[in-house]
Amino acid sequence: MGYRNTPLPPGLNFDEAFARGDMYRKYHSLYIDELCSRLSDDEFEAVKEKASKCQRLFKRLGDAIHEKHGAYLQHGVDKDFYEGKTFKKMAITGLLIIAAISFFTDNQYVAYSGVVILAFWAYRHHVAAQELGKSERALADREREFKSLKRDLEDICPAYPADRIKTEDLIILSVVSGDEIITHKGMIDQRLLPHCMRKTEDEAQTIINHFGANFEDDYDPRVPDKMWEVLWDKLLIANVPLDLQWEIQEKLEQDYGYGCSPQWDYQEFLMSFEAGEIKRIEVGEYE
Repeated sequence: MGYRNTPLPPGLNFDEAFARGDMYRKYHSLYIDELCSRLSDDEFEAVKEKASKCQRLFKRLGDAIHEKHGAYLQHGVDKDFYEGKTFKKMAITGLLIIAAISFFTDNQYVAYSGVVILAFWAYRHHVAAQELGKSERALADREREFKSLKRDLEDICPAYPADRIKTEDLIILSVVSGDEIITHKGMIDQRLLPHCMRKTEDEAQTIINHFGANFEDDYDPRVPDKMWEVLWDKLLIANVPLDLQWEIQEKLEQDYGYGCSPQWDYQEFLMSFEAGEIKRIEVGEYE
């Protein structure tokens, strides 16, 4: 497609980045192992059933946020067409040239050319305004649908509040980490947006730092392996009774310095690991 992803940090150690992503996944496996040891088979099946219900709703939310993002991109393109800065410059330049020629000559066809340009400008503006209004309504509809589904998720699982950005983070990751082809990129890496909507590299990097990696880049070594497994474990954790959730989290924090969260906390994990607050789990252990 000719897109250029936001570059990886200079001097990034690929092996270390892979290892940290793998540790993040394995810590969640440790949590689930601890959970299984504390619950009967029937109790664990009940947790899995609740998580499956959440997963189905996450799929619907993933489709909704994908559609909302597509509507957002279309709105950006339509807005750029409506503002038409390049076209306006060309039209104004043309009108000035025609006015100058008309001033020095009596050629009526030159004047007619100016009328044609003005008529086409008015027609283009009318069409652009219609398209922009249509895309604004579509974006508003998608936004309302998305908010409604997030409230449904909060009703089913209070661990995912509708107004919390971390909830939306998980939904976005469920989209970009899934098996389906993503036709509307740029949810994380703004350098994948159309030219008229791209921001600076620093702004794009800020969003990637928020997630801990560029999940729209298949070659970013910071992305944890088997993301579907991490997301599923988080759904399991989210549906564990709170008292047991905290007990296991506290135990793992005491043993390893990290207790897992039902929310997306990969960047916080990496920062804590960098600060020496989390125990390293070597690759190959706890598979």
